[in-house]
Amino acid sequence: MLAGSAYGAKPTAVHIVAADNACPSPSALFSLLKQLAPRLERAAGDGPNTATVEMIDTGVNYRVRIGDSVREFSDGAHSCDERAYAAALFVLLTLDPPTVAPPELAAPPPAVVRRAAPPPRPRFVPAIPEVLIEVAGTFDNSTQRDPMRSGGAIGELSLTWQQFGFTFGAEALTPTVYKSPIENVRLTRVPIFLAARAGLRRNRFDLGLDLGAALTLMLAEGLGTEEPSSGHRIDVSAYGALHWRCWLYDRIAVVASVRTILSPRPYDLIVEPVGRIGRLRPLAQSTSAARAQ
Repeated sequence: MLAGSAYGAKPTAVHIVAADNACPSPSALFSLLKQLAPRLERAAGDGPNTATVEMIDTGVNYRVRIGDSVREFSDGAHSCDERAYAAALFVLLTLDPPTVAPPELAAPPPAVVRRAAPPPRPRFVPAIPEVLIEVAGTFDNSTQRDPMRSGGAIGELSLTWQQFGFTFGAEALTPTVYKSPIENVRLTRVPIFLAARAGLRRNRFDLGLDLGAALTLMLAEGLGTEEPSSGHRIDVSAYGALHWRCWLYDRIAVVASVRTILSPRPYDLIVEPVGRIGRLRPLAQSTSAARAQ
């Protein structure tokens, strides 16, 4: 018989009978009952709508009685908190046992056999590259017997997929003067380069390396002659660049780079109608730039 049935309506108070030095103590048990069932009050004795909870501590075991329901627990560790929790659950389940209505079983729907559609064929979706357009001022230093230094501008377009891509660009340099015992020559150079790019980004900073080839259009004009003298040449060279970027915003960065264009062999500098003016060494030109993109 359940305690709830013994007391008629559901009790609203409990009277705990136990020794003050019992484990758990009456106050500890009621404190936990109050947390789990705030409607319960503690009564000083038997009365209407009051359930009497008797708790007996025998050392290793302890017994809880409420109405006609008795439960004996074993606790060798003698943990008063664990005992209070187990006793409170037993009391509450005895006072107010849960009721579960059996579920209504609906008739199963008729089976429908459908032919599974074939899985869709995977489609190749190309990744969208990151497009960078860079414009900068540049300083050029060509290693010759007499170094030729010039300034100018550089423009570059690069497409990058995650860490790899390629870049295409060109430089416009101011003319320089090549000094020769025969005749001084004004050289105008326009390097155009195409290279593969690899990069590594960390937070707002990234580092990039370009390797490829460059075509340098060279125009030579004789100085100090009565008759106009000129010549031109296209030089095929190896190209390399190292970039460092600091991103200020999503699409704006400050960039510093060092570029090198290296010609494979020396060649004669010829200006018509004068002829051979001199011999240019393998051309190594280094460029550093700082710009926003």
